[in-house]
Amino acid sequence: MEQVIQDFYDRLDVLRVQLNQGDIYKNLPTLMVAARRRVGRKKRRTAVKLPETNPMMLGRMLALNKRYRDRLAQASQDNDDSAAPLPQDLKDEDLDFILDQLGSTDLRMRDHGAFYLFNDLLRSHTLTDEQFHYSVAVVSSPEYLFAHILEPESDAMFRRSFAMLVLGTLLFADRNDYHTLTGGEILVILHRVATYALLEQDGRGYVDGKGWGHTWMHVGNVVDELIERNITRADKIFLLSAVILGYRDVADGLVFGEDQRLAFSLSSIANKETFYSDYLLLLLKQWQEDLQHIHPQENITFWNRWYNRNRLLTAMILRGDFPDSILRFLNNIANNNS
Repeated sequence: MEQVIQDFYDRLDVLRVQLNQGDIYKNLPTLMVAARRRVGRKKRRTAVKLPETNPMMLGRMLALNKRYRDRLAQASQDNDDSAAPLPQDLKDEDLDFILDQLGSTDLRMRDHGAFYLFNDLLRSHTLTDEQFHYSVAVVSSPEYLFAHILEPESDAMFRRSFAMLVLGTLLFADRNDYHTLTGGEILVILHRVATYALLEQDGRGYVDGKGWGHTWMHVGNVVDELIERNITRADKIFLLSAVILGYRDVADGLVFGEDQRLAFSLSSIANKETFYSDYLLLLLKQWQEDLQHIHPQENITFWNRWYNRNRLLTAMILRGDFPDSILRFLNNIANNNS
């Protein structure tokens, strides 16, 4: 991990502990933003090391996909609870190959290959516990989640984004099937996802010739899983704060459904109990207050951020399932802007 990201990561950990101890509360967002301001973003890209893609690699991916699709089809045909489980025989080198291809710019290798294959591996319960833990460790690692994250937009976004996507899939599989991740592993994941959300500004949706980026769509998947975990309420509002503050700072226009996806996640946590809806309302009010103290800027980043917020608030209003206190606040903003 780059030292500047490590320092930021460590500072966030201090804030998380202080929040859990009750030393900070309403000022958490302010402290998070102050910590992020110390993280200088880079003006130049560095070379991105992409996975090798050639006909032999593609053939290998296609063969693996066919193998596990056929196994799932056979298991479905058998449809017998007494049948023996499918053998766990994925080679470690094949697992490394699949994980590496999450960073490919070739959607045949990344989307239709590695991601689809990973779903099949989990559905067929092919991964051993060791391979499952290893996969979680890889996709939540700094090398995957934070690769080139402080640099201008580049192809490194695909590795970060699809690591987040697969992480959400692994968390879902663990909660519903594997039941093998420890509380300590979940806290590490939560802390890295919060760090990622605060640093990720590349919000590109569909990229011509390379497929979906969708970083902020995939963040929502992981958030949904983490808020279902048995972690402290403080840890959940720590994650909630990081996601809202990160979303506020995305440089691109989030116009590929990210607003609706985040609105779903926010609704899920806000409706769990009043504690969370009160904190979400606090974050929304702080956002509104901050906007009243800024002047429009003649650049695309400013207006992307402005309309990203408008779309998110509209998506929340259209859902109509937020607690009354939040809906009143949202409708008041909408009426004042009309």
